[in-house]
Amino acid sequence: MNKINGIYIALIITLFSCEPDDICLESYDDTPKLIVRFYDEITNELKPLRNLEIISTETQDTLFFNEVDSIPIPLNHKENFTSLSIKINSYSADANIDNILIDYTKKPIYTSVGCGFILNFNINSFIIEKDQNNWIKNYNIYKSIIENEETRHIEVFH
Repeated sequence: MNKINGIYIALIITLFSCEPDDICLESYDDTPKLIVRFYDEITNELKPLRNLEIISTETQDTLFFNEVDSIPIPLNHKENFTSLSIKINSYSADANIDNILIDYTKKPIYTSVGCGFILNFNINSFIIEKDQNNWIKNYNIYKSIIENEETRHIEVFH
C-alpha cells in the first residue's frame, strides 16, 4: 500500500511540475519585415528622405516617416504580393508618388505551440510603375531572402 501511495505522489508531483507549452515568449522571432534603404543615385551613398509616406493599396494602411534612410515594410501575409504607393515630401506642393509591386513566395516556419508559425519571404521581383515623374530612379535586390531584419533587402536609388 505504501508503494502505491508513493507512485501516486510521484505522479502528482510530476504532473504539477510541468508547464504548458502554449506561451509565446518575446525571445521568439516574429515575421520579418522588408528592409528598404535609400541611396543617392549618383554617389551611391545613403540619402535620407523627408516626410515619407507608405500606403498599402490593398488595405489603405499608412506608415509615415519624418526623415529616414531606411524603413521596415510589413508584407501582405494573405497574398504573394504587396502593392504600395510611396510618397515623398508628402506635406508639400512637390509631393511625388511612385507605385511599386513586390512579388514574393512565402515560407512558413513553425516556432512553437504558443507562437505558431512565422513567415519568411523570397522576393521574386520589385516592380516600379513607370510614370512621367518617377522619384525612384533605380533599385537593387540586395538580399532576396527575408528571414530577419538585420540587413537591407532592397536598395532604392533616388
